[in-house]
Amino acid sequence: QTECQTNRSVSVVIPARNAADTIGAQLNALMDQEYDGALEVIVVVNASTDGTADVVERFSTGRWPVRAVHEAVAGVNRARNAGVAAASGELILLCDADDVVGPGWVQELASVLKVADLVGGLVDAATLNSREVREMWDMEPLVRPRHQYIGFDSPWGCNCGFRRAAWQSVGGFDSELSGAMDEVEFFVRAQVAGFRLQFSELAVIQYRLRDDRRSARRRQYQNGLVGATLKARYRGMAPRVKIWRSAPIAWIWLLVQAPR
Repeated sequence: QTECQTNRSVSVVIPARNAADTIGAQLNALMDQEYDGALEVIVVVNASTDGTADVVERFSTGRWPVRAVHEAVAGVNRARNAGVAAASGELILLCDADDVVGPGWVQELASVLKVADLVGGLVDAATLNSREVREMWDMEPLVRPRHQYIGFDSPWGCNCGFRRAAWQSVGGFDSELSGAMDEVEFFVRAQVAGFRLQFSELAVIQYRLRDDRRSARRRQYQNGLVGATLKARYRGMAPRVKIWRSAPIAWIWLLVQAPR
């Protein structure tokens, strides 16, 4: 793709299901963002039964345009697709309703999307979580999130973006995937189609973890299921990886972690 020299319009899409207690902090952080072009925020109220829509309404007269769209069927990828379809921006950035984007987040991801088709950023797991909670999830204070299950990199859905043209070209997110790694299939499919992914070390979000062990283990289990699905779906398409090197490391990690 050729480099774009202008600041193109940006839409930030936030899937939100029963997020009334947290989305205010995220919207406040987005209102503080600097961007030289047009910027809008779209919150997808996804099968919510709380006051999420009411919180969004309070930001409708903020610095940047904020509006809610509704997706009645639960599912994060359904919400993402609904938000992107309703967006007017040429560049789409995704974040979550329970996190907080850092200063310069919009500008940094939009800058990367001048030269790449897909982008991901970093995760600050320290600001919103105690050390005990991070250890429960086996997360470092600063995470460079890259799923690498099938030879392709993928960012996390809480801190990523893409050109609208790429989303349209590959048919959007798989609405049947939900629960864990639901964004990975889209980023893999886009790279298989020839779109280029680049990561930024400057686009950081404060990431909120659930503070119960059951949620942590459920997510790890779901990651395994989706990872197996992706391997089967894209078998033979991934770049060559040296399995003889990675497999022993994975087994050693498993044995060390098994007592926990």
